[in-house]
Amino acid sequence: MPSNQLYRTGIHEDSGRTTSGNDHSFLARFGKETLMVGIIFGGASVEHEVSLWSAQNVMKACLEAGHNVVLIYVNSDGSWYHTDDYKVLFISASSSELAEKIQCIAASPVTITPGSGLSVTGSSLPIDVIFPVIHGTTGEDGVLQGCLEVSTIPYLGCGVSASAIGMDKVVTKILAAQAGIPVAKYIVATPGFQPLFADVVAGLNLPVFVKPASLGSSVGVTKVRNEAEFTAALANALALDSKVLIEEGIIGREIECGILQNHGLRVSGLGEVATTHDFYSYEAKYLDEKGVTISLPAIIPDEAKKILQHHALTLAEAIGVQGLARVDFFYSDQGGVILNEINTLPGFTALSMYPMLWKQEGYTSIELINALLSSALDR
Repeated sequence: MPSNQLYRTGIHEDSGRTTSGNDHSFLARFGKETLMVGIIFGGASVEHEVSLWSAQNVMKACLEAGHNVVLIYVNSDGSWYHTDDYKVLFISASSSELAEKIQCIAASPVTITPGSGLSVTGSSLPIDVIFPVIHGTTGEDGVLQGCLEVSTIPYLGCGVSASAIGMDKVVTKILAAQAGIPVAKYIVATPGFQPLFADVVAGLNLPVFVKPASLGSSVGVTKVRNEAEFTAALANALALDSKVLIEEGIIGREIECGILQNHGLRVSGLGEVATTHDFYSYEAKYLDEKGVTISLPAIIPDEAKKILQHHALTLAEAIGVQGLARVDFFYSDQGGVILNEINTLPGFTALSMYPMLWKQEGYTSIELINALLSSALDR
């Protein structure tokens, strides 16, 4: 039975901070003094622009940590490109300029050779480890991870199965419920099955949220209060995904925590997201400078904090998280904790919660990057 009771687990629950400054001691195990980090970004999903913003911050953190970078851009049509001019752009341009300016840069196609890594015009790219920063479809759902497995280059983050599970909100809910983690009530819609509005109201009450099952950044998410809104929201979501989640509206605060693989899976402290919008939409996250307020740490009772962190780690273990993840919950003042979703490739934009959560634990950007790179090389 799903429960908000805390029980004992063998999973580490401390932050596990083990590095400081420009400490590259973890590289001694691999006979290196610094790394060549391949950052793959862009992609064919609706989160393309968010990926550019994340990649810019990841590149700067890698350079600050003393590593070198190779930037690989995946265009909206799915083709891969590389040029050193991407690095110049990321250093000189503001985030708002990236999407337009990157299209004006001439670059060479990148190819993947099974067992031999990545190459440009027949020459191998000297990459020690890949940092995938493609959010959404083909980047966060196991597709990119499968390509990287074939290339045999070590890569950061979750593998194929965990990425695919974490991307699918319906499958995640099923596994979470089996693991005893409370989830909101929901109905699944597909092109072949679209529930009647009356049945949705009878089963879930109003309002409900209509969400594409396998998109992130709140793309395609609609809050529904009446039948007309439901019809439009369902059509919009089905245009973006073949599986749609219709979920009961939860009254509660949005609380998030980070997962980091650093000598075992570890959980961060908590952060809270509040918005001036009707809900935490794409517009609130990225387009409205005053749309979101982030509170660190989130102020909730200690027992609720322990329950939430325990659920986060339990879910991470259940789906096989490696490297990193962010787990989001709803918390009510009556003490209830309900899973919202897990994000197996959280954002690294200037507004992203994941790096803020670990900064709260004492990790500098250098320490966080090194911990993540270490987890990739250890896999």
